[in-house]
Amino acid sequence: MEKLENENVSLELKVQSLIKERENIKLEYQKLFDSIKKTRTQTQGELNELIEHVNQKTYAYANVRAENQDLLMTISELKTKLKNAEKVFQRKIIAPKTEEKHVLSKTVTLQTSPNKKKDVEANKNVIALGMYKVKISKKQETNTNKAKSVLPSTGLKAASSVRRP
Repeated sequence: MEKLENENVSLELKVQSLIKERENIKLEYQKLFDSIKKTRTQTQGELNELIEHVNQKTYAYANVRAENQDLLMTISELKTKLKNAEKVFQRKIIAPKTEEKHVLSKTVTLQTSPNKKKDVEANKNVIALGMYKVKISKKQETNTNKAKSVLPSTGLKAASSVRRP
């Protein structure tokens, strides 16, 4: 019986030792779990900040791209206006000087019903397909006369406009 008692005491000591070891392991795992939870929370916070930063950059990029698109459209419109202005300027220089009295022909349009006032008014400067009336104000006439006094091929003034002492 004594042997059994000794064995029983020995087993009780082992059980208590195992209970203590289990408690220590339990505490260690709890510490590890808390550490992982804390690290996960920090990482999630950093990820959220990074995502917010990327979103802000994406919106900023989209805004810059929209502004660039607007600028490209504006540039395109300005190029078109410049080309049109160059064409008009070339027509004024090349077109012979005519007075409006001689250009009082009927307007020629492509519409089949010229009775509509709006269509007629829109085309009142059309002489023939591709030809338009050119109204020159007095200020434009002086500019045109000055331009005509310069030879287009050389950029030198014509002999008649040069003053001689």
